[in-house]
Amino acid sequence: MKPFARLLAAAGLAAACALPAPAVMHPDHDPSQAAFSSSPVSISAAASYLRVARPLDLSGDLSLRADAFDAMLGWRPAVWCLLYLHGGATRAKIPETPMDTSKFGPAAGLGATLDLWQIDDGDESAWRFLVRLEGRWTWRSTADDDLWGKLSWTEAYAAVPFVYSLRFSRRAKVGYRDEFHAIEVFGGPALSKIDGTWKRDAGDTDFSEDKLFGLVGGGELWLFPNLCFGGRAEYFGKTGFSAYVRYDF
Repeated sequence: MKPFARLLAAAGLAAACALPAPAVMHPDHDPSQAAFSSSPVSISAAASYLRVARPLDLSGDLSLRADAFDAMLGWRPAVWCLLYLHGGATRAKIPETPMDTSKFGPAAGLGATLDLWQIDDGDESAWRFLVRLEGRWTWRSTADDDLWGKLSWTEAYAAVPFVYSLRFSRRAKVGYRDEFHAIEVFGGPALSKIDGTWKRDAGDTDFSEDKLFGLVGGGELWLFPNLCFGGRAEYFGKTGFSAYVRYDF
């Protein structure tokens, strides 16, 4: 792992270990008070599709484009903290070259999501505003191709999205809104560092991401307190996006 990625991973681990539980998080709430979790201690599982699009620092204004299908398994030790592992399959290409889209190769990684700070209107509040910290490290690789070789890379990623969550109560006074439980929208700055290698018979070519800083934004629809559908977009000189479904046990 490059020095930058080591530094980012160490900072994220230190934050996860040292951060005290925010006093405003109310971990003893009724589970339905938390739009992102069914209970203060839970297991989360998710499936996602991710389109990666990043400019590279190679000559010729080349870029990386990838499709990834991932599964995630996470543990929530507190209502404000999610730790997870993820893995799946990735295919990729460099679209500015005649390279065909590769066959799928493996992917694996780990990450954490921490809700650092919250404003709400008390225990019965239907809304809340959050400052969230996201961090993850991912390794991805394509299958080896006789003609075009293999692409493999690691990504160190961090973001600080600002989140607005609105919960629709099941009580009689708003019973007509019981078709869904909550909505959440978010957006904020993000940081990403990709380092990889294009391995071919003609020789290996190292590459890295050309844009370090970017933006992230998206939303989630919670049909029930423990089931959500979400989508997000990320811009780092090029726009990528993802869609996912998550269930909290």
